[in-house]
Amino acid sequence: PYGVLDPRDRFSMLAEGIAESSLGRDEHIYVDGFTDFTEQEILVLEAFLKKGSEMTICLTCGGLEGEEDIFELPRRTAGRFVRFARERGIPVTISTKEGDAKNRAPELVFLERELFAYSDAHYTEECSAVALYKAESLTAECEMAAAKILELVRCCGYRYRDISVVAHGWEKYESIAENIFEKYGVPAVFS
Repeated sequence: PYGVLDPRDRFSMLAEGIAESSLGRDEHIYVDGFTDFTEQEILVLEAFLKKGSEMTICLTCGGLEGEEDIFELPRRTAGRFVRFARERGIPVTISTKEGDAKNRAPELVFLERELFAYSDAHYTEECSAVALYKAESLTAECEMAAAKILELVRCCGYRYRDISVVAHGWEKYESIAENIFEKYGVPAVFS
């Protein structure tokens, strides 16, 4: 609706609109790519659940039980949805897909285990699955990322859609990365 400037208001209005519409009946909604949701996004998802929509929400958390770790936030989010559904008599199925440590590079298994452990553990074996690079500028970083992506696609059989670039403070990188990726012919969706 016109005149609604705050994006949070749009989600609240959408949730109200779902409740009053036929939208959401006999539909299966898939939600993926989130670790957490804003209160307004939760209102929308809960509105679909109240309407009887089947919903699959994919979260990286390894189940509802666990110690505090990097997956605590998505684990709490999953728990909230499970409680919401159960309180309303909505059937819940929880599926977990554990990573197969036997088929993963040992240095990645080590990194996952130690990343936020704040220990003095060191990986002492040969390391080929993790590489650190130092660049002199954001432009040099983006050029290095573009070159690595092209190498993975041209030499290693990856597809562009298999690759993600993640950076802390993405707003500093976005316009530079967009220009560099275009210059090198690397297709990308920036968000």
